Amino acid sequence: MPTVAKAIFKQCKAQRASNAGGLASDAFLNEPLSCKPDLQALVCEDGEDCFTQAEVDALAKMYDGVCNPQAAERIYYGWPVGSENAIKVESKPGWVLYIGPISATFISPCG
Repeated sequence: MPTVAKAIFKQCKAQRASNAGGLASDAFLNEPLSCKPDLQALVCEDGEDCFTQAEVDALAKMYDGVCNPQAAERIYYGWPVGSENAIKVESKPGWVLYIGPISATFISPCG
């Protein structure tokens, strides 16, 4: 998850809106819900800081959450952008804090 967290953080900081609050140098995202990462930018054939297309497709599904394809309704929320390194515990890195109920703020429409 550290590679994903670093890449998403870099993209989100580059998208930072002028009204985001805080400082551009902050080590966290001031407006994580406004970030729309380009996951395809993480794809490459070989290298340490990139991913295969299958891995990026899996990330996209994690961010999107679960939808009922017949009714186009959100069944379960996706993982919030900026939360990839939410906890710093070696045995449980990354999205550990979000396994359970979360604010409806993170729920986006299916589609």
